[in-house]
Amino acid sequence: QTPGYVPQVNEVVYVQAKKRKAAKGKVIHKVAEGETMHYISQLHGVKLKPLYFRNKMKLGEHPIVGQNIFLRKAKKIR
Repeated sequence: QTPGYVPQVNEVVYVQAKKRKAAKGKVIHKVAEGETMHYISQLHGVKLKPLYFRNKMKLGEHPIVGQNIFLRKAKKIR
């Protein structure tokens, strides 16, 4: 953020250092209308670049409504 930045109404701002993956138990986020990768990143406290990489998306690409965004690597079932 730039100095003097003023958050917009209803904007989610994650103020702590973000992690490469979401907390345990949070594996998937289902995209709703108007959500962006930046918003999802802020909501779950996950760094943006790893979020794109984990979901095989190009930087700047927008998610589709109803798409499952993986916040953590899915566990393999034995």
